Amino acid sequence: MAHSSPLILVASIVLSFLPVGCFSNAATPGRNVQPDPPTNVPRLDSLQTTTRPAPRDLSLSLYNNPANDALVSFPRNYILLENDPEDGSPDLRTQQTVAEEQPGTILLATMLIPGDAYPNTTFVSGSVQLALNRSITPEACRGLPIARGGDVGTVTIQNTVFTWEQDASAATDSDLVERIYAGFANDRCYEFFLRVRTGDATDEDGAAKQADPDKILRHLEKIVLSLQFPGRR
Repeated sequence: MAHSSPLILVASIVLSFLPVGCFSNAATPGRNVQPDPPTNVPRLDSLQTTTRPAPRDLSLSLYNNPANDALVSFPRNYILLENDPEDGSPDLRTQQTVAEEQPGTILLATMLIPGDAYPNTTFVSGSVQLALNRSITPEACRGLPIARGGDVGTVTIQNTVFTWEQDASAATDSDLVERIYAGFANDRCYEFFLRVRTGDATDEDGAAKQADPDKILRHLEKIVLSLQFPGRR
C-alpha cells in the first residue's frame, strides 16, 4: 500500500487536466448529444424579402398619350393608327366625323383587328377608336351614347362610370354592330367607338361559318376596360 501512493497521486494529477466532457459522454453510451445552436444565424422574422414585379404581358402593346392622360393596352397583332383614318374606310370614324357628331371632339387613336384574325369565318372588320372632348359637361358626356337609342348599360373604369350603347344595322351583304362608350374624367369626356362587321353566312363552298360579333365585341371591350389615367392623383 505504501508503494501505491505515488501512483495514485500521479493519476489524480493527470485526471485533473482532462476535459470533464470526455467522461460525461463516455459514461452514457448511446446518448444523443445536441450541439449548441449557432449564435450568428439571423432570425426568420428579421429577414427581408424582395418581390419582383410581375412580368409584362408580351402579347399586348400599349397606346400612351401623356398629353391627354390616356393609356390603353391592346393585342400586339392589332394595327395602331394614330393619324386620321382615310375617308375610304367606311367603318372608321375620321376627325371630321367625330367633330360633326360632337363639336370639340378630338380623335386620338384607332386600333384595327387584322383581317386574318378569324380565319374561315364571316368576319370582315373590327376596330376600336378612342376620342376625347374637353368642352363638354359631365352630364352631356355620359348622355352621348343614350341619345342614339340602342341598348344601353354602364361600366366602371378606374372609378369612372362609363355609359355605353349598342346598336346593329344590316346591309345587303353584311351586318354591322356598334357599341359606344362615354365617361367623364380629368375634366374631359372620353369616348370609345367599337365596330364589328360580318359578311354573308356562307362561303364559296356553301358551308355556314358565321362569326360571332358579340364575342368579338367582348374582346374589343377589354381594350376599353384597360383605360388608365396616368396623370390622375
